[in-house]
Amino acid sequence: MMDFFIGEASLGGGGSSQYKTALWWHSEEQKKIAEKKLDAVRKTGRYVGIDTAPVTKVYRAEEYHQRFYEKKGY
Repeated sequence: MMDFFIGEASLGGGGSSQYKTALWWHSEEQKKIAEKKLDAVRKTGRYVGIDTAPVTKVYRAEEYHQRFYEKKGY
């Protein structure tokens, strides 16, 4: 799933913070996995505009954002 997300995410970065692309982790193990995946992409020479951060509080997105991939036919 993470490979799909990284491949589909905007790797260009930029934009405002409410549209930030990031991998939020719950444990040190998840953090290590995320950083390893992103480092592998960076080693190919691609810029990665995806941050990693610990989960703090999660807010449900507006309804039109729900089931995005399903609505787009993925």
